[in-house]
Amino acid sequence: IRTLEFSPYFYLKLTINILTNSAKTAVGATLEHCLSNTNVLLPVLWPSLRAAEKWQIGNTYAKVYADGKKTSMVGLRQALLKVKGFDFVPENLRSNTFIRAAADVLRAHDGMDNFYTERAPMNKLNQLGTSVPNPALPACMTAVLSVFLGNPYGVSWAALPVASEMLKKLSRDRWKFYLDEVLPADERILGKLSYEEKPRARWVKLVESGKLADLQVKSDRVSRLIAAAAKRSDQGVEKHAKDLLVKYYGPRLN
Repeated sequence: IRTLEFSPYFYLKLTINILTNSAKTAVGATLEHCLSNTNVLLPVLWPSLRAAEKWQIGNTYAKVYADGKKTSMVGLRQALLKVKGFDFVPENLRSNTFIRAAADVLRAHDGMDNFYTERAPMNKLNQLGTSVPNPALPACMTAVLSVFLGNPYGVSWAALPVASEMLKKLSRDRWKFYLDEVLPADERILGKLSYEEKPRARWVKLVESGKLADLQVKSDRVSRLIAAAAKRSDQGVEKHAKDLLVKYYGPRLN
């Protein structure tokens, strides 16, 4: 492995060709060895690989996924997670992967022992790649904010650092997209801000630390919600969150 790591690039490219071809065509023990080798070699070679070879691996994952080759899909997925390589998976499949990971986070958040069980799916979501694809951003933001805001009993201290890290990495443009296009109809987050005191307090901290009051958002109601948080007004956050729920879902949710 060390010899390969410092070999001319041709040998790295050849290795990737062999591994990806085997992942698509091999069966039985040969396939198992291929996937095991991929999980060992890819973390070592990834920093030296060029984009073409990284895309080759991502496209191979998409191919075996489409062909229903579960063993190959699972093995390649594990390898891609180790290097945060889902940025190189074709966009549609990549988006679906993020959306499913976000659903796992919410399933843990809503389930028993959520303060313990949220950590694993949050880590999984964070490991998928350096940026969330746009089609998956609404689902991922709802999941991450749910973990960050917590519930009436508090937050998962095991999962909170991961959620905080993901929110800190969010660009201003993406925050604006969420506030403009997602939050006004995000029943889960608005519900937390409407009826749960501890999540409201964490929202106030998030608005302050993220300087969200500096963003120019389209909705007057969202602007008032953020302004109330900037003033640390618990009653204001509650009121304006409920106003948004009524606006988009009707009085029955108030």
